[in-house]
Amino acid sequence: MHRIRATLRHAVNVAIKQDRLLDFNPAAAVEFPPAVRPKPVVWTEGRGTLWRLDHEALLDRTRRLRGGKRVDPIAVYVGAPRPSRVMVWTAPQTLVFLAFARRDRLFALYRLITLRGLRRGEAAGLRWSDVNFREATIGGHWQIT
Repeated sequence: MHRIRATLRHAVNVAIKQDRLLDFNPAAAVEFPPAVRPKPVVWTEGRGTLWRLDHEALLDRTRRLRGGKRVDPIAVYVGAPRPSRVMVWTAPQTLVFLAFARRDRLFALYRLITLRGLRRGEAAGLRWSDVNFREATIGGHWQIT
């Protein structure tokens, strides 16, 4: 809601400045309670075990409800409740992921995100012109939201 309000406020401000259609911006008067960001939680062994059990129970329940029809495994995976909306891998879990992803064509990107802390939008917005192999640098000039 905060981002929608910010986008709307910006669009109306541009309309006021360029077209002079309005005298004031009504979106600027709207107030919301402060946004509460979810607390990141580490995937410990115990949390991982509990999540796997919850996932298996949800998968079994979904299969029974579908009565033998195909079950979308991605929907079940996403639908299994997690301890927090933001879950963080430990260093060994990250190494397991990178070892598995080594054969993927996006491995260099995954490694860059993991080791240098790029955000998802920054990584998706990288272009070859942003990469300087001679100086071994990458400039994040674009972000895809």
